[in-house]
Amino acid sequence: MRVTRGGRGARPLPRRHRQRGVPYLYYGFSLHDELALLVDAGFNPTQALQAATSYAAESFGFKDTGTIEIGKRADLVLLAADPLVHSFS
Repeated sequence: MRVTRGGRGARPLPRRHRQRGVPYLYYGFSLHDELALLVDAGFNPTQALQAATSYAAESFGFKDTGTIEIGKRADLVLLAADPLVHSFS
């Protein structure tokens, strides 16, 4: 947690791990847990989402992902609740 807290406000924020090919890892659930841990470490929900999306893509050097823009690839999740209001933890 101390290392994670130290990264808050830095750009790019800590990278979220890639989830492909990890045995016994349930895709989606682990990312949600990771976002909750970032919020528990002191990130606000916006910073946690940025760490998992635009800042992660930037830190890996991906030019075609990370934000929703014309010409970029995206996987979208539609939620009934606002994740910036209803925290991950």
